[in-house]
Amino acid sequence: MEKKPGVRRNRTSDNLPGSVRLTCTAIGVAAWMALSVGPAMAQAADATQVTDPAALRAMGFSPSARNVYVSNALVQAQQAQQSQEGRTDEFALVPQTTPTTGTDYSAISAKEFSGRVDTTGTQWTYSSGTSFDLSRAGSELFADAQFHVPTGATLDFFRYWAYDNNASDLAFFVFRVCQPAFASGAQTFTTIVSTATSGTPGNTTGLASLNELVDNQACVYLARVRFDATGSTLALQKVRLQFTR
Repeated sequence: MEKKPGVRRNRTSDNLPGSVRLTCTAIGVAAWMALSVGPAMAQAADATQVTDPAALRAMGFSPSARNVYVSNALVQAQQAQQSQEGRTDEFALVPQTTPTTGTDYSAISAKEFSGRVDTTGTQWTYSSGTSFDLSRAGSELFADAQFHVPTGATLDFFRYWAYDNNASDLAFFVFRVCQPAFASGAQTFTTIVSTATSGTPGNTTGLASLNELVDNQACVYLARVRFDATGSTLALQKVRLQFTR
């Protein structure tokens, strides 16, 4: 079980520790801080609209999309990381006072991911033999899969497992995808996790912390992986959410 050392956060504050990295190719925290605030819908009231075309492309959306948001908690996590690195920041963790009743997990095998473009049968490859690693073979960068988590649970951690022996990286996102619960309406995409591999460690794993209340009435929770290179030296193995309820 992943543990958050020392503190828990107030569920209403959406505050995160500074371990989460936003990695959108060359887009760092400065670009995210410069994002314009758009007219948020009710289900995206805790988020900031993403309008930067490069940031949208890096997450797998059209550069003209106007229904994509980044969680304010994720922005706060970036600010916290800056503070830990000695930069000016006004951010403090608030102890969690809400009791929990248990910890559980929702994991997705690489075999469950669907490449966004797979019309020729050569866009994605699974390794054979002793593993089910997923690697990119063609021009499409993104693959998606849906998490299944219970309504009312609090999402605490995201963890990935991967193989990275390439100068390029794998980038991981988790989106909250929402529509009106009992009416028609456009989808809104809110990034609640963004992290990536780094260097050439071979088999590797990484952890991102979050504090997200699950709403299955209006939303689904989608994992997306971006493969920045082709070939078996960059491969997805598994992703997992840890939650309490």
